[in-house]
Amino acid sequence: MRKTFPKGIYLITDNRAHHGVLTTVEAAAKAGVCAVQLRDKECSDADYIKLGLALKDILAPYNIPLILNDRVHLYHDIGAEGVHVGQGDLQSGKARETIGQSGFLGLSIGFAEELEACDWSDIDNIGIGPVYETNTKANHRPAIGVATFEKISSLAPVPTFAIGGIEPAHIEAIKQTGAGGVALISAICMAEDPYKAAKRLVDNWNEKS
Repeated sequence: MRKTFPKGIYLITDNRAHHGVLTTVEAAAKAGVCAVQLRDKECSDADYIKLGLALKDILAPYNIPLILNDRVHLYHDIGAEGVHVGQGDLQSGKARETIGQSGFLGLSIGFAEELEACDWSDIDNIGIGPVYETNTKANHRPAIGVATFEKISSLAPVPTFAIGGIEPAHIEAIKQTGAGGVALISAICMAEDPYKAAKRLVDNWNEKS
C-alpha cells in the first residue's frame, strides 16, 4: 500500500525566483510547506540532476518530499520521492512503471472530463487549475474559478491541490472546498521574503475555520 500524499502548502519552484531556487526552497521548508516540486523547463538534464540533489539535501532534515515535474526519467538519478505529469506528458501508467510503487505520482487536471481517463490505482494526487488567472505559465488554460475547482475536486478519490494565481486571500475559499491543499509558485518564489510569504500561507491553511 502506497503512502498518502501530504496535505497543505505545496511549493513549485521557479528558476526566476528572486532569491534563487535553493534559498527559496530552504525558506519554504523552514516555514512548513508539505512538498516541493522541482519545475524547470529549460535546463539540461545534467543541471536538473545537480539542482535536484541539492534540493534533496535541503529538504531531508524536514522530511519534505521532492517531486519532479515531468522529468520522470530522472527520478532514480535524483532519488526523488515522486513525479508530477501533465495531460500532454508521459501517461500515468508509464510513469508508475518507471518510479515503482513507492513513489508519489501527481497529475494535472483542468476539466472534469479529464478525470474519466484517470487510473486511480496509479495516481496519488491531482493538481486542478488554473483556479485564478496567472502569469507564471504561458498559454495556460482559462481560469476555472473556485466553484468548478470544487466540482472537480469532489469527484477525485485522492488529495487535490488548487493551482494558478493563488494568493493568501484565496486560502479560506479553497479550504472550504475540502481540497488537500494549494500549489503555488509566484506567491513564494517572487516574494521579497520567501520565508514570511510561505509562513503566512502555511499559517492561513492550518488555521481553523
